[in-house]
Amino acid sequence: IKALFENDLGFTVREDRDAADYLYRISDLTELAGRKYDGKRNLIKKFRAQQAYEYAALTASDIHECLDFGRKWCIVKDCDNIESLDQERRALREMVDHFSDFGLIAGAIRIRGEVAAIAIAERLNPDTMVMHILKADAALPGLYQTMMNEFLIHERRGFEQVNLEQDLGVEGLRKAKLSYHPARLVNKYTISVR
Repeated sequence: IKALFENDLGFTVREDRDAADYLYRISDLTELAGRKYDGKRNLIKKFRAQQAYEYAALTASDIHECLDFGRKWCIVKDCDNIESLDQERRALREMVDHFSDFGLIAGAIRIRGEVAAIAIAERLNPDTMVMHILKADAALPGLYQTMMNEFLIHERRGFEQVNLEQDLGVEGLRKAKLSYHPARLVNKYTISVR
């Protein structure tokens, strides 16, 4: 990429900020140490004080629970009328249908036996997992933060980093991902022939 930027090789190179991946140290997101994570710690602490919940790793035999939760989540979020959410719904179906084939890692938080939050990830390389799905019942403050924290505590499996993928230029998603203080962004580029 550097050569394409620095030399006139007949290409136009444009950084695509909306496609940049967010890379975090897992230890930062499990420990939540320091003032910059005060808000996250407080939300998790409040959620834990108010809700009796259980975290469970999901396997091929119970991964279908993610689809049941996804259907409920999509009703609330109106996936039928928002293209990006409809695409996420289809991706979730693919992940569930091919859970073992893809070697996915999944977890859920259950409240009174019902799934209230899910996370699905996979190994990107020996020290990095990439989280494809993180969904929670938004009516329960602190559940998203608790799901992320519990999932990484239980499923880190020696990984040092987690890639939370791109924000697609969605303002709320960008704000949420930045609030976790990424270690760095993995820049992506569009390269075209002049």
